[in-house]
Amino acid sequence: MSINNYKQFFTKEHLMGPNSLKLLDELLVNALEAVAGYTMDLGCGTGITSLFLARETKAEKVFAVDLWVSAADNWRRAQAWNAQDKLIPIHADANDMPFAEGFFQSIVGVDTYHYFGGKPGFFAEKILPLLAPGGTVLLAMPGVKEEGAQYSPLMREWAGEEVEMFHSLPWWKETIGGNVEGISVRGYESARYSEAWQDWFASGHEYGLRDKAFMDRGLWDTLNFVMLEIHKEG
Repeated sequence: MSINNYKQFFTKEHLMGPNSLKLLDELLVNALEAVAGYTMDLGCGTGITSLFLARETKAEKVFAVDLWVSAADNWRRAQAWNAQDKLIPIHADANDMPFAEGFFQSIVGVDTYHYFGGKPGFFAEKILPLLAPGGTVLLAMPGVKEEGAQYSPLMREWAGEEVEMFHSLPWWKETIGGNVEGISVRGYESARYSEAWQDWFASGHEYGLRDKAFMDRGLWDTLNFVMLEIHKEG
C-alpha cells in the first residue's frame, strides 16, 4: 500500500478539504486488518477514499455514501476507475441510512463525521446498530487541541457558526463512547495534520487558499485532526 500511487487525486477536482487519502492512510496503519467485508465510506465525497478502501483493504464491497455528491457522479467515477465491481455509490443522509442492522463489518468516515455526529446519542443510535459484532469504525475529523479553543475570535471569523462542530479529542471520546456499553474507543491526534492541510493548499482550490490565509494567522496552533478507532464487542 503506497499513498504515492494516488497522487493524481491530490487536486482541487477531487479533494474537498485537507488530504483525505493521507488521513485515511494514517487511520489504516494500525487498523488495516479491521477493514473487511461490507464497508461503508460515510461521507465519501468524490469517492477517492472509497477507491482507496476498495484497492488497499480486505473490504469485499465498499458502500460509498454521501449527501452532497450525487451517487450518479460517483458511479461514473467508479466505472472510469474500473472499480464498479467493488464500489456501490449511495445517496443518503447520515440521519436516515437505508441499511439493515449489523450490515457492515467496518465503517470509515474521513473529514465528515463532525458535520452530523456531535449530537448526544448519535453514534449509539445511528451508527453502532449498523455495525456487526466484532466490527470497527474509523473516524478522522478536524478538531481543536483544547476544548474551548474553537470559540476564539479567529476561529469564529474563519468557521462562523460551524465552530460548534470542532471539538477536542477527549470530548469526542466521551461523546461517542461515554455510557455506551459494548464498545472500546481509542483516540489520538493525527501525525499527518500539517501534511494533509498543505496538500489542500497546494491544490489551488479557492477554499483551500482562504483556509491557508487563516492558518497563517494562527490557526495552526489551535486545530488538529482527531483520529478514532471504535471497536464493537463480538
